[in-house]
Amino acid sequence: SRRLPAWPWPALGAALIGALILGTLTYDFVNNVERLANPLQIFWRALTVIAIPANRPPRASLGILMVLAMTWLSIGLLTTAQMVKRGTLRGNREIGSAATVVMSVSLVVGLLFGLGLAGRHAHVAQMQVQSIADAVALAEYVAGQIDAYYLFLAVVILAGGLALAGEYPLPKQWATLPGAALALVLLVLVPVGAYQLNLRPIRADIVYKQADPWDRQGQWAVAIQHYQRAIELAPHEDFYYLYLGRAYLEYASSIDDPVQQDLVLRETERVLLKAQALNPLNTDHSANLARMYRRWASLPAGREQSQTLAGLSSRYYEIATSLSPNNAILWNEWATLYHYELRDEEAFQRTIDHSLELDPEFEQTWLIIGDVRVEKGDLEGAAEAYEKALEIKPRQPRVWSALGRVYLQMGRSADAAEAFSQALELAPNSSDAWDVHRLLAVAYYQLGLPEQALAEAQVALEMAPENQRSLVEDLLQQIQPPPQEEGNP
Repeated sequence: SRRLPAWPWPALGAALIGALILGTLTYDFVNNVERLANPLQIFWRALTVIAIPANRPPRASLGILMVLAMTWLSIGLLTTAQMVKRGTLRGNREIGSAATVVMSVSLVVGLLFGLGLAGRHAHVAQMQVQSIADAVALAEYVAGQIDAYYLFLAVVILAGGLALAGEYPLPKQWATLPGAALALVLLVLVPVGAYQLNLRPIRADIVYKQADPWDRQGQWAVAIQHYQRAIELAPHEDFYYLYLGRAYLEYASSIDDPVQQDLVLRETERVLLKAQALNPLNTDHSANLARMYRRWASLPAGREQSQTLAGLSSRYYEIATSLSPNNAILWNEWATLYHYELRDEEAFQRTIDHSLELDPEFEQTWLIIGDVRVEKGDLEGAAEAYEKALEIKPRQPRVWSALGRVYLQMGRSADAAEAFSQALELAPNSSDAWDVHRLLAVAYYQLGLPEQALAEAQVALEMAPENQRSLVEDLLQQIQPPPQEEGNP
């Protein structure tokens, strides 16, 4: 029988190695930022157009296409040269044939995989989300993109291995019974092990990340389902429990029914305790339990046991500060718990002093001191604390507003007007901007500037929520000049 030439098998093996590289590049680069529905268009624009960031118009760029082209040419050149060096190719005809096989097979396989990915992207753009189940199904489908890549890797690597093995004739006895049995076992164990130990954690992370937009929109029920699915895929990842507990806590805060709220809070407690059990040395878990119990005590579901819950919160702040003793934020939170919930002024002073020892230039500590002094009626001390906070970090609209209120109560109208103006300059559209305008109007009125006061009060009226408009209207009535009678100058 005629003997086949030596070059086809190594050429095919080299082609599949090239396909592996090109397929990986397309997996990295093919996206659908523009949410197109045509796979060919998605594929081409992903390689030739930059559509990020979304607030800028897309612009042409051939950089990625050049990366793919240069990689493809390098694969053909290097693999063909290697076969020549090994003596596998003899003559220009074999060199040309081998180069053609390497270039064509690698390109076709790599592009077909890229088009398949583009097709999946197109399907994602057409999926409709009308329920929580649809949102989770979409997340699962997006996570399946890594499955497609793994399948591509497995097929190409196995096919490449067979192609490279084709260079050598099979021995008469190419397997033994124990070896064949072991191979069959490995054919089961290796894919299962790869899925359980490598693929599932990656899928979990993809699903977890897709909870973020729902989380930021306050769609807690949808975010919870994503975090739960991530935990099903990676049940020992404490980070997912942390975010699930946070979503449960925010969801509980949005519920009006105390019974239902209590049920959700107990589930929050279970999830956060599980996170702490998985990683007890992570300060975040103890701190989040402390914050959860504190929030629980302030909600309708926890009012009857508020002191018990506040005590639990203090206990977990103690654990958190023992794990991270130099974290001034935790000491500040613990101090506010002592002041507002536990009403232990001695403990408050002790924790706030410790926070100042750790970081005397931490503006949040001075802000807390200012708030507490306002509550106690110590306006001079409050003004000093707020001024210190602004000296450390000037761009704090909430502190400027608080300082302005203190100045207004102290009769320092000019300083109050300046503080309120700074607050509005830094945050003109904040939720309480209407009230800052109202107080600025009061300051101007006290300074004998009725026109400026009237202008600020009118802005406050336009911005005020419906349930606060009467407050601004009363102010307008006080500062508006009385109507002049006819005939009087």
